[in-house]
Amino acid sequence: MNISTEQAISAFLYYGYLPRIPENIEESTWSQNHRERGIDSEWHGNESRLIDQGIRSLKSTMEDPGEGPHVIPLSGGIDSRVILGGLVEMGLKDQIIAVTFGTPGTYDYEIGAQVAEFVGVRHDRIDLSKIALNQALLEETVRDVGRWVWLFDAFYNRLIQRKY
Repeated sequence: MNISTEQAISAFLYYGYLPRIPENIEESTWSQNHRERGIDSEWHGNESRLIDQGIRSLKSTMEDPGEGPHVIPLSGGIDSRVILGGLVEMGLKDQIIAVTFGTPGTYDYEIGAQVAEFVGVRHDRIDLSKIALNQALLEETVRDVGRWVWLFDAFYNRLIQRKY
């Protein structure tokens, strides 16, 4: 049984990593998709071609973003800013809600707000120092997810999922 690319992307965005695929699965959609696109050893040593392929691959993931709103967890990292830029480039600025979570004064928390303001999109902050964390909430997270995860990441990511 293969997982679809959409399922893999959803899992990655929710958990922050791709869950392990059971060993009895012969081939994942991920590896098949990359082999079909020619992403293999032929790219080794050819940085320019690899970058071009990366840009094409990224753009292909944004071909049909669906209806908004588009909620983007926005940090100081390049990945969230690239996604934001791609959606803005598509003319979806008014449908974007950028969300930053963390604690005031930290780099990721502050830069997310600066980037959102610069781009001109709605931005919400979740101050984690004001979020009550207890064993019952963590256990609820584990039960809801139903499999092994990075517990605290899953807990905080669920805050965004529940709010939007």
